[in-house]
Amino acid sequence: MTKKTKKVYLKNPSDFLYGIDEETASNLPNHLRDLIDFGLDLEDRNSGDLEESFGHMIYQFQSDTFAFVRRGLIGSKIKFYRLYKKLDYKRFNNFATDVFGKSAWQINREINAARVVFALLSAGFDILPTCTAQAEVIRNFGMEELIENWQKVIETIPAHQITANAIRQLLFTPTENDRAMKQVKVPAVDFEKVWSEAREQCCSTTQMYSKMVDFWMKNHLDTPETKIGKGICSLIDRSLNSIFSAFLHHFETLLYTVNPNLKQVIWEEDLADLTSNPNGC
Repeated sequence: MTKKTKKVYLKNPSDFLYGIDEETASNLPNHLRDLIDFGLDLEDRNSGDLEESFGHMIYQFQSDTFAFVRRGLIGSKIKFYRLYKKLDYKRFNNFATDVFGKSAWQINREINAARVVFALLSAGFDILPTCTAQAEVIRNFGMEELIENWQKVIETIPAHQITANAIRQLLFTPTENDRAMKQVKVPAVDFEKVWSEAREQCCSTTQMYSKMVDFWMKNHLDTPETKIGKGICSLIDRSLNSIFSAFLHHFETLLYTVNPNLKQVIWEEDLADLTSNPNGC
Protein backbone atom coordinates (compact mmCIF):
# COMPACT_ATOMS: atom_id res chain seq x y z
CA MET A 1 0.00 0.00 0.00
CA THR A 2 1.47 3.32 -1.08
CA LYS A 3 1.43 5.98 1.62
CA LYS A 4 0.07 9.31 0.41
CA THR A 5 2.39 12.25 0.80
CA LYS A 6 0.81 15.04 2.78
CA LYS A 7 0.81 18.32 0.88
CA VAL A 8 2.56 21.22 2.54
CA TYR A 9 1.10 24.59 1.62
CA LEU A 10 3.19 27.74 1.67
CA LYS A 11 2.01 30.47 3.99
CA ASN A 12 1.64 34.00 2.71
CA PRO A 13 4.71 36.04 3.81
CA SER A 14 2.55 39.16 3.75
CA ASP A 15 0.25 37.94 6.55
CA PHE A 16 1.87 40.21 9.13
CA LEU A 17 2.27 43.30 6.95
CA TYR A 18 -0.98 44.91 8.01
CA GLY A 19 -0.17 44.22 11.64
CA ILE A 20 2.68 46.73 11.57
CA ASP A 21 1.19 49.99 12.81
CA GLU A 22 2.41 53.40 11.66
CA GLU A 23 4.00 54.26 15.00
CA THR A 24 6.09 51.06 14.93
CA ALA A 25 7.07 51.64 11.30
CA SER A 26 8.04 55.27 11.95
CA ASN A 27 10.64 54.16 14.50
CA LEU A 28 12.34 51.79 12.05
CA PRO A 29 15.39 52.66 9.91
CA ASN A 30 14.65 53.86 6.38
CA HIS A 31 15.73 50.64 4.68
CA LEU A 32 13.29 48.61 6.77
CA ARG A 33 10.45 51.07 6.14
CA ASP A 34 11.18 50.74 2.42
CA LEU A 35 10.87 46.97 2.79
CA ILE A 36 7.46 47.34 4.42
CA ASP A 37 6.33 49.78 1.72
CA PHE A 38 7.46 47.35 -0.97
CA GLY A 39 5.45 44.55 0.63
CA LEU A 40 2.33 46.68 1.05
CA ASP A 41 2.53 47.97 -2.53
CA LEU A 42 2.78 44.43 -3.89
CA GLU A 43 0.01 43.16 -1.62
CA ASP A 44 -2.41 45.94 -2.60
CA ARG A 45 -2.19 45.17 -6.32
CA ASN A 46 -4.95 43.14 -7.95
CA SER A 47 -4.32 40.37 -10.46
CA GLY A 48 -4.54 42.79 -13.39
CA ASP A 49 -1.92 45.08 -11.88
CA LEU A 50 0.34 42.12 -11.16
CA GLU A 51 0.05 40.88 -14.75
CA GLU A 52 1.07 44.31 -16.04
CA SER A 53 4.12 44.44 -13.78
CA PHE A 54 4.99 40.76 -14.16
CA GLY A 55 8.01 41.45 -16.38
CA HIS A 56 9.41 43.95 -13.86
CA MET A 57 8.82 41.47 -11.03
CA ILE A 58 10.92 38.88 -12.86
CA TYR A 59 13.64 41.45 -13.48
CA GLN A 60 13.69 42.52 -9.83
CA PHE A 61 13.87 38.91 -8.61
CA GLN A 62 16.79 38.17 -10.96
CA SER A 63 18.52 41.41 -10.06
CA ASP A 64 18.16 40.90 -6.32
CA THR A 65 19.89 37.52 -6.67
CA PHE A 66 23.11 39.52 -7.02
CA ALA A 67 22.53 41.87 -4.10
CA PHE A 68 25.68 40.41 -2.52
CA VAL A 69 27.67 41.79 -5.48
CA ARG A 70 26.27 45.28 -4.93
CA ARG A 71 27.12 45.03 -1.25
CA GLY A 72 30.65 43.97 -2.18
CA LEU A 73 31.06 46.96 -4.51
CA ILE A 74 29.73 49.39 -1.91
CA GLY A 75 31.85 47.83 0.82
CA SER A 76 34.97 48.08 -1.31
CA LYS A 77 34.48 51.80 -1.97
CA ILE A 78 33.77 52.57 1.67
CA LYS A 79 36.81 50.57 2.76
CA PHE A 80 39.33 51.63 0.11
CA TYR A 81 38.44 55.34 0.28
CA ARG A 82 38.03 55.20 4.07
CA LEU A 83 34.63 56.84 3.87
CA TYR A 84 33.82 55.45 7.32
CA LYS A 85 35.97 58.25 8.77
CA LYS A 86 33.22 60.71 7.78
CA LEU A 87 31.20 59.15 10.61
CA ASP A 88 34.16 59.50 12.99
CA TYR A 89 35.13 55.84 12.86
CA LYS A 90 38.86 55.18 12.98
CA ARG A 91 38.62 51.56 11.89
CA PHE A 92 36.52 49.86 9.22
CA ASN A 93 35.86 46.92 11.54
CA ASN A 94 33.93 49.06 14.03
CA PHE A 95 32.03 50.84 11.27
CA ALA A 96 30.99 47.53 9.67
CA THR A 97 29.72 46.15 12.98
CA ASP A 98 27.84 49.27 14.09
CA VAL A 99 26.40 50.47 10.77
CA PHE A 100 26.00 47.29 8.68
CA GLY A 101 25.57 44.80 11.49
CA LYS A 102 28.24 42.64 9.85
CA SER A 103 31.83 41.81 10.67
CA ALA A 104 34.58 43.17 8.45
CA TRP A 105 35.33 39.54 7.55
CA GLN A 106 31.81 39.10 6.12
CA ILE A 107 32.08 42.27 4.05
CA ASN A 108 35.53 41.26 2.79
CA ARG A 109 33.99 38.01 1.56
CA GLU A 110 31.39 39.98 -0.40
CA ILE A 111 34.12 42.23 -1.83
CA ASN A 112 35.99 39.14 -3.00
CA ALA A 113 32.77 37.64 -4.35
CA ALA A 114 32.04 40.79 -6.36
CA ARG A 115 35.50 40.55 -7.90
CA VAL A 116 34.87 36.91 -8.92
CA VAL A 117 31.50 37.76 -10.49
CA PHE A 118 32.88 40.65 -12.54
CA ALA A 119 35.87 38.56 -13.62
CA LEU A 120 33.47 35.94 -14.98
CA LEU A 121 31.31 38.62 -16.61
CA SER A 122 34.38 40.03 -18.33
CA ALA A 123 35.08 36.53 -19.69
CA GLY A 124 31.60 36.36 -21.24
CA PHE A 125 29.76 34.15 -18.75
CA ASP A 126 26.08 34.79 -18.07
CA ILE A 127 25.70 31.92 -15.60
CA LEU A 128 27.39 33.19 -12.45
CA PRO A 129 27.80 32.39 -8.75
CA THR A 130 24.57 33.38 -7.02
CA CYS A 131 25.89 33.79 -3.50
CA THR A 132 29.04 34.62 -1.59
CA ALA A 133 29.70 30.99 -0.64
CA GLN A 134 29.84 29.87 -4.29
CA ALA A 135 32.25 32.66 -5.24
CA GLU A 136 34.39 31.95 -2.19
CA VAL A 137 35.20 28.44 -3.44
CA ILE A 138 36.81 29.74 -6.66
CA ARG A 139 38.18 33.12 -5.61
CA ASN A 140 41.83 32.01 -5.36
CA PHE A 141 42.10 30.91 -8.99
CA GLY A 142 44.05 33.01 -11.47
CA MET A 143 42.06 34.30 -14.44
CA GLU A 144 42.83 31.39 -16.76
CA GLU A 145 42.13 28.80 -14.07
CA LEU A 146 38.97 30.64 -13.07
CA ILE A 147 37.60 30.57 -16.62
CA GLU A 148 38.56 26.93 -17.14
CA ASN A 149 37.10 25.74 -13.85
CA TRP A 150 33.90 27.78 -14.06
CA GLN A 151 33.34 26.43 -17.58
CA LYS A 152 33.68 22.95 -16.11
CA VAL A 153 31.15 23.83 -13.40
CA ILE A 154 28.43 25.08 -15.75
CA GLU A 155 28.98 22.21 -18.19
CA THR A 156 28.74 19.59 -15.44
CA ILE A 157 26.21 20.94 -12.96
CA PRO A 158 22.74 22.19 -13.98
CA ALA A 159 22.42 25.88 -13.10
CA HIS A 160 19.69 25.32 -10.51
CA GLN A 161 21.86 22.71 -8.75
CA ILE A 162 25.03 24.79 -8.47
CA THR A 163 25.95 25.12 -4.80
CA ALA A 164 29.18 25.83 -2.97
CA ASN A 165 29.46 22.16 -1.96
CA ALA A 166 28.77 20.95 -5.50
CA ILE A 167 31.49 23.25 -6.87
CA ARG A 168 33.95 22.14 -4.21
CA GLN A 169 33.30 18.45 -4.81
CA LEU A 170 33.71 18.87 -8.57
CA LEU A 171 36.89 20.96 -8.58
CA PHE A 172 38.81 19.74 -5.55
CA THR A 173 39.84 16.23 -4.53
CA PRO A 174 38.89 15.67 -0.89
CA THR A 175 41.82 15.12 1.46
CA GLU A 176 41.83 12.38 4.07
CA ASN A 177 40.99 15.00 6.69
CA ASP A 178 38.01 16.20 4.64
CA ARG A 179 36.68 12.66 4.39
CA ALA A 180 37.19 11.96 8.07
CA MET A 181 35.76 15.11 9.61
CA LYS A 182 32.07 15.06 10.49
CA GLN A 183 30.03 17.56 12.46
CA VAL A 184 28.57 15.97 15.57
CA LYS A 185 26.40 17.20 18.42
CA VAL A 186 27.48 16.50 21.97
CA PRO A 187 25.65 17.52 25.17
CA ALA A 188 27.25 20.65 26.63
CA VAL A 189 28.04 18.93 29.95
CA ASP A 190 29.88 16.13 28.16
CA PHE A 191 31.74 18.54 25.91
CA GLU A 192 32.99 20.43 28.96
CA LYS A 193 34.33 17.17 30.41
CA VAL A 194 36.15 16.35 27.19
CA TRP A 195 37.41 19.92 26.83
CA SER A 196 38.77 19.86 30.39
CA GLU A 197 40.50 16.52 29.83
CA ALA A 198 41.92 17.77 26.51
CA ARG A 199 43.49 20.74 28.29
CA GLU A 200 45.08 18.38 30.80
CA GLN A 201 46.60 16.36 27.97
CA CYS A 202 47.56 19.45 25.90
CA CYS A 203 45.53 18.48 22.86
CA SER A 204 42.43 19.68 21.01
CA THR A 205 38.94 18.38 21.73
CA THR A 206 38.95 16.72 18.29
CA GLN A 207 42.16 14.88 19.17
CA MET A 208 40.67 13.94 22.54
CA TYR A 209 37.62 12.36 20.92
CA SER A 210 39.92 10.48 18.53
CA LYS A 211 41.86 9.14 21.50
CA MET A 212 38.64 8.03 23.19
CA VAL A 213 37.42 6.22 20.09
CA ASP A 214 40.81 4.63 19.46
CA PHE A 215 40.92 3.43 23.06
CA TRP A 216 37.55 1.69 22.92
CA MET A 217 38.05 0.26 19.44
CA LYS A 218 41.51 -1.09 20.25
CA ASN A 219 41.04 -2.31 23.81
CA HIS A 220 37.45 -3.46 24.01
CA LEU A 221 35.51 -3.72 20.77
CA ASP A 222 37.83 -6.33 19.22
CA THR A 223 37.94 -8.67 22.24
CA PRO A 224 36.00 -11.98 22.04
CA GLU A 225 34.16 -11.10 25.25
CA THR A 226 32.60 -8.05 23.59
CA LYS A 227 30.09 -9.47 21.16
CA ILE A 228 28.69 -6.06 20.24
CA GLY A 229 31.89 -4.79 18.65
CA LYS A 230 30.72 -5.13 15.05
CA GLY A 231 27.33 -3.67 15.93
CA ILE A 232 28.91 -0.54 17.37
CA CYS A 233 31.14 -0.23 14.32
CA SER A 234 28.14 -0.41 12.03
CA LEU A 235 26.36 2.20 14.16
CA ILE A 236 29.35 4.50 13.79
CA ASP A 237 29.30 4.00 10.02
CA ARG A 238 25.55 4.65 9.80
CA SER A 239 25.38 7.64 12.08
CA LEU A 240 28.41 9.27 13.66
CA ASN A 241 26.13 11.94 15.06
CA SER A 242 23.97 9.49 17.01
CA ILE A 243 26.82 7.48 18.48
CA PHE A 244 28.85 10.48 19.60
CA SER A 245 25.95 12.46 21.07
CA ALA A 246 25.30 9.54 23.41
CA PHE A 247 28.97 8.61 23.75
CA LEU A 248 29.87 9.59 27.30
CA HIS A 249 26.46 8.89 28.86
CA HIS A 250 25.69 5.49 27.40
CA PHE A 251 28.79 3.83 25.97
CA GLU A 252 30.01 2.05 29.09
CA THR A 253 26.45 1.27 30.18
CA LEU A 254 25.75 -0.37 26.83
CA LEU A 255 28.88 -2.50 26.95
CA TYR A 256 28.42 -3.64 30.52
CA THR A 257 24.72 -4.40 30.00
CA VAL A 258 25.48 -6.71 27.10
CA ASN A 259 28.31 -8.39 28.98
CA PRO A 260 28.19 -7.94 32.78
CA ASN A 261 31.62 -9.61 33.06
CA LEU A 262 33.27 -7.09 30.77
CA LYS A 263 34.39 -4.81 33.62
CA GLN A 264 36.25 -7.74 35.19
CA VAL A 265 37.78 -8.65 31.82
CA ILE A 266 39.00 -5.06 31.28
CA TRP A 267 40.36 -4.89 34.84
CA GLU A 268 42.31 -8.11 34.34
CA GLU A 269 43.70 -6.89 31.00
CA ASP A 270 44.80 -3.58 32.52
CA LEU A 271 46.42 -5.40 35.46
CA ALA A 272 48.27 -7.69 33.05
CA ASP A 273 49.52 -4.67 31.11
CA LEU A 274 50.75 -3.00 34.27
CA THR A 275 52.51 -6.21 35.38
CA SER A 276 54.26 -6.69 32.05
CA ASN A 277 55.08 -2.96 31.69
CA PRO A 278 55.66 -1.60 35.22
CA ASN A 279 57.11 1.64 33.85
CA GLY A 280 54.20 2.22 31.46
CA CYS A 281 56.52 1.93 28.41
